[in-house]
Amino acid sequence: MEQEPAEVTWLRALWTDIKGNVKYGLLVLLLSAAWTGLLALTKGLKLWQQLGLTVIFVAPLVWAILATVQRSRGRTSELQPKGESLRQRLFALSRQIKDYVKSYGDEPQDIWRSNMSQTEFVWENKPKYDRLGKMSHGFYLHFYNKVLMIYHECGEHGSTEDELWKLLGKQEYEGDQDFFRIAELLARLAAKVEE
Repeated sequence: MEQEPAEVTWLRALWTDIKGNVKYGLLVLLLSAAWTGLLALTKGLKLWQQLGLTVIFVAPLVWAILATVQRSRGRTSELQPKGESLRQRLFALSRQIKDYVKSYGDEPQDIWRSNMSQTEFVWENKPKYDRLGKMSHGFYLHFYNKVLMIYHECGEHGSTEDELWKLLGKQEYEGDQDFFRIAELLARLAAKVEE
């Protein structure tokens, strides 16, 4: 895989550093524009009309802010099912990954003969690598984000596993052993987590 130029890396890092300030600046700009518009609309109106118009504009804004805050509080409860501890969820995810890998059957061995050309080797071992490709895609689809989220949840509680982090950063998995190792490391992480 080609590495991105240093300028692009620098721009990404800069954006990561300032994006909160940019969002804040946009929010202040939008609120200032809304306030200016409200003042322009209410100019020349009686006090009770100004208050009524202000309530009409401010009430939906307050409602949206309250709904956003309430929704963001609910996110943690969606990620963490009631009644299941972090340790239980780690063990369950570990079991699910092992069962998923086992559902593909035994990993085929490489077929190799000393007189094989590279093309023959690739052709003879195509079923093995097709199986690995399907398994990898399935892992990314069904488990990768779950493993990543639960890993960070453990980190938030002070427990991490460097080898698991390195495995999650791999571009390509080499075989069943990588997936089984992820499952083992999740179980090891569960043992570290305090209830």
